[in-house]
Amino acid sequence: MLIEDLGLLNDKNLKGISVFHPVKKYSGKRLGGGIFLSSKAFKKNPNAVVFYDTSKELKKNLEKIQSIKAIEINTRGSHTLEGQMPIISILGDYLENCIEKKLAWIERVDNLQEKIHAKKLKNKKLLFFIEEIKSSKKLPSTLMAQDSFVKYLNHGGKIQTYDSPLAYVAWSSKLLKNKYKDYLRVGLVNSDSDELIIKKIDNLNYNFYFRGVLIPGIRQLYFLEQLMEKF
Repeated sequence: MLIEDLGLLNDKNLKGISVFHPVKKYSGKRLGGGIFLSSKAFKKNPNAVVFYDTSKELKKNLEKIQSIKAIEINTRGSHTLEGQMPIISILGDYLENCIEKKLAWIERVDNLQEKIHAKKLKNKKLLFFIEEIKSSKKLPSTLMAQDSFVKYLNHGGKIQTYDSPLAYVAWSSKLLKNKYKDYLRVGLVNSDSDELIIKKIDNLNYNFYFRGVLIPGIRQLYFLEQLMEKF
């Protein structure tokens, strides 16, 4: 998503991206992501540099392919805002003649962060589910509690959310009926939209649709920017 934001999706040296990344206007090769990534994908590019998100299984598989250089990107446990600079720093070592692009991107991120810091949400009691909410009677099984943008909002005092030290949690129906009975419930849905679409199901349940909403990085900054304006 950072490569897209830098305007480098069509660079000739970009040989492929995972199917899990919802980039736009990319005509290159799409590779099976995560544990579905096959060593066959690198036969035509034996000296490739491969960037991957932290995963024990994927790391084990990539280490077996001696011809490539695998670079692990670890955003686990960090919130959206603090995770930006390490990513551009790691990728920056592999960019050529992109100093202006990189500096412009860093300035844009700094401005976004200042804008987000200065805003407050009208609704502070929020629970974020990692799927679309189909019905108030059957909520998705997993909540985001201490990860990514939820961690930032919670630790910054901008929201109150599910009390757990875990990044993701299987919620308790008893707690939802009692302690969190008046909290708004939000289903997070990755969509094709670069504009945050908010759909209200009833007084307690909503769905948020946004491209890259569940992917740590720049897309979540754009999501937060719009969230502060609309909710």
